[in-house]
Amino acid sequence: MLLSSIVEFRLGIPTKNFLSKSDLLDEEELAKILEWSERLEILEIALYDEAGGQRTEFAINQLRMMQQFSLLPGLTPLSSELEDGLADVLTFAQALFGGMSDARDGFAADIGDERN
Repeated sequence: MLLSSIVEFRLGIPTKNFLSKSDLLDEEELAKILEWSERLEILEIALYDEAGGQRTEFAINQLRMMQQFSLLPGLTPLSSELEDGLADVLTFAQALFGGMSDARDGFAADIGDERN
């Protein structure tokens, strides 16, 4: 989340956060991670509870900076095994690059020799 926030803030490039291989997590772990991505204050509490030291303080300061700038990136789980989130990747790429048609639908004007 920190890297994507820096890229978006510094370079002005839209970003989206994805959690790859989400099918390897059990439902409770996945739900907890998704809650952390949606509610940064819950992540801050979890950091205090589970760790300590300089790394924790650094992470918490970064979270507070994200909260101050109202950066709430969210997280989209991906799974190639279950095909979860793949449509979200395509939608984000289409919105980012301005393409609104499916690359393999035969109607994309920018594809010369499409193979099906």
